[in-house]
Amino acid sequence: MTPAGPFSAWELGLALRYLRAKRREGGVALIAIISFVGIMLAVAVLISVMSIMGGFRAELMGRILDFNGHMYVQGEAINGPDRAEALARIRDTPGIASATPMVENQTAIRARGQVLGAIVRGMTPEDVRAQPFLQESVPAEALAAFGAGRFGGNGVIIGQALADSLGLRPGDALTF
Repeated sequence: MTPAGPFSAWELGLALRYLRAKRREGGVALIAIISFVGIMLAVAVLISVMSIMGGFRAELMGRILDFNGHMYVQGEAINGPDRAEALARIRDTPGIASATPMVENQTAIRARGQVLGAIVRGMTPEDVRAQPFLQESVPAEALAAFGAGRFGGNGVIIGQALADSLGLRPGDALTF
């Protein structure tokens, strides 16, 4: 038995009957052609939008997960005296790409007379420099200078959206 083709003879006959209508049934043919073209364009647009959104979703998830971890470990396991051992066990777990200890909290940032809420993450300079997302988006000079100076320096790295909303440029002062 041969598999059925995309259209049977009956389907083709029905489509051709309405697409090639007689002169007295010209209105039916016009409506059928307009409907056919409209459905064809709608399907093409739907396929295009789904392709674009699929790529956008993948890009968005990649950017979110580059900076925000898939999992957070909190509590005594990471705050206790055997922190280095716990971190080593986490890093040695199969499937773990990276593990970075950090302190995270909410704060208010003031700069140029404006105050905005933000989330502050505290990380060691070595861990900051090891983040692939930051290596791609932060100038090398800023990464090299981060953490340099007395008590770890006084430089911070902020996102472009926050800098734009506060009107900040590299080297400008801000208060937490």
